[in-house]
Amino acid sequence: MRLMRRCNFHRFVFWILWLDVAFLWTEISCDFGFSSHAFELSTPNKYPTAGDEVTLKCRRRGNVNTVTAGKSLLGSEDNVISWEENGRTVLTTNVNERGGCTVIIDSRFTTGATFDSSTGRNRMSDTSCELDGSDPTVKLKIKNWTPAHLSGDRWKCLQFPFAESRSIEILSYVPVTSVSIQQDIDRFSNPSRGTIATCISSPSRPAADVQWYIKNDDGSEVKVTIQADLKENVETDFNGLAVTTSSVLFSHDDDHGINVFCKTTNKRRNNPIPSDILSVIVKYPPTVEIHADPGASVLEDTDVSLHCIANGRPPPSIEWIRRGDNPTEGTFDDFMVISLDPILFLQSVTLKDSGKYECIASNGIGEAVNSPVFLFVREKPDTSDENQSNQADDSNQEDDDDDDHDSVSDSYSGAVVGTVITIVAVLIVVSIIAYLYIRRR
Repeated sequence: MRLMRRCNFHRFVFWILWLDVAFLWTEISCDFGFSSHAFELSTPNKYPTAGDEVTLKCRRRGNVNTVTAGKSLLGSEDNVISWEENGRTVLTTNVNERGGCTVIIDSRFTTGATFDSSTGRNRMSDTSCELDGSDPTVKLKIKNWTPAHLSGDRWKCLQFPFAESRSIEILSYVPVTSVSIQQDIDRFSNPSRGTIATCISSPSRPAADVQWYIKNDDGSEVKVTIQADLKENVETDFNGLAVTTSSVLFSHDDDHGINVFCKTTNKRRNNPIPSDILSVIVKYPPTVEIHADPGASVLEDTDVSLHCIANGRPPPSIEWIRRGDNPTEGTFDDFMVISLDPILFLQSVTLKDSGKYECIASNGIGEAVNSPVFLFVREKPDTSDENQSNQADDSNQEDDDDDDHDSVSDSYSGAVVGTVITIVAVLIVVSIIAYLYIRRR
């Protein structure tokens, strides 16, 4: 318990001391200007190019004395300001008692930092400074400015170790020097919507602006509207330069063969840089549908035509396959290629022609597409029993006719026999009567 109390007491003493030190440092900073950003550095130049005049303004914040005759800018110890470029001091400025400003380039801390190997001269040799207005602001002017790094230079003004400014970055202007153009199928959508033409600018600063045009046969130019989902894309290379990519979609058959190009420019350049002229080759994947004539359900011995209607660019190739033997029996895993023509003609179909037929269309753009149709061949109604019944009826009718004929014949024969017998009987009776009559006489 005693040990714990001792630890708590030590912690309390530590925090009291820390707060005292923090308060004391705050008071000293306010009294003597030891603020980490007591200076404010700015420049009116945006994207300067080599040879321009670049101006840097270093202004002291807070309560400071202004320049009066016979007195220094900020006191005897504050009349010298150091200027850093990319972390190295390249020069100092000294404000005298009359308010004049002198640039000091000391080779002890500028060796290599200000030397331009391309021109063989000191980059800071043509530099001047002056006081700017009533504020204690030192204006540094660098004539015939040359960037130290293409990626940009970071500047800072300071009075070591008392105060310094935040760093600012001076980015040099880099014009667009060229632009390339190319085309490819739309790989951003599934299925592909057509052909995308793309322009890519050379690295520049600031980022380039891209405009698209159609070149007509008469030489006139028509501006092309870029689709909303194909906005410009800007990427930064290792030097901090912007590479602008702009794309436009061509998805209609009417777009095939038109001539397009783009123009790129960035600030400070009046003449846009045009690309080469590109002849658009529209490409899009196929679509397919099937039409069965006279239908997908037919009777035996019917002629059937299956029409495969496929569209795409380039024109797709057609392949007909048949899966399984019958849609009601077995599976459709097995298939066989049966035709390469757009129209599949099936003559006098039988029950075995029933099955799943597919038209597959492909043109090398994306995956092949297919459309199925199920062909049902119905059995014709059985007419053999009716024929047999009719034949039986005919046979019975013939038998009846024969019976009638036989009956008639039998009746006729009986009548003849009866007549003969009657005649014979009559003759016998007549003969007997005649014999008796003669014998009596």
